[in-house]
Amino acid sequence: MFSFQLLLKVIYTRPNTDTNWYFCNTEQLTNPWMILGFDSKPDWWEDCYGTDYSSDNKCWSDIENGIIKDGSQQGQYEHLKKTFITHMVKESEMVKQYENQGKIIEYLVQGFDTEEFIVETKFDSITTYEEFIKQLEDPSNQEFLDAMDEYNKNHNITVELEEFLLDND
Repeated sequence: MFSFQLLLKVIYTRPNTDTNWYFCNTEQLTNPWMILGFDSKPDWWEDCYGTDYSSDNKCWSDIENGIIKDGSQQGQYEHLKKTFITHMVKESEMVKQYENQGKIIEYLVQGFDTEEFIVETKFDSITTYEEFIKQLEDPSNQEFLDAMDEYNKNHNITVELEEFLLDND
C-alpha cells in the first residue's frame, strides 16, 4: 500500500515592496508590538498584556482596533488597525498544533520582505491536508478570506497555489 505526503506551495507576488501584505509575518506575531510600529517591546507592554500572545490575549483586540494602550503614543490610530489579526493568530496556532501532532512535517516561509513571498507546507497525508483546508475555509473565516482576497485584488497581489504529491515510501 502506498502512502503519500502532500506539499502545498503558496506564492504571493506583489508589484513592489512598497505594497504591504495583508497578513503579518511570524516575527510580528511573536512580537506583536512590532505591528503597532514599535522596534522593541515598550516598557509598559508586559504589564498590560503579559508574555503569552495566544489568540485570547487582549493585545490582538487592541491591534485589530489600532489601539496603543499606554506610553507617550497612547491612543487609537486608524492607520494601525489590523483587521482580522485574531484570525491570523488562530491560523498560526493551528499550524503549530499540526506541527506538534506531526501532521505538518515542514513549514517554510521565505521572502516576506521581497516581492515574492512563499509559504510551503508539507502535510503527512492527503487526509491531513484536506482537514487543514476545511478548517481554513470554515464559514467563520469567510469574512476574513473575502477581505484578504479583496485587498490582494485592489493591490495587484497575485496568489498562486501549487500542490505536489510526495511518495512516503
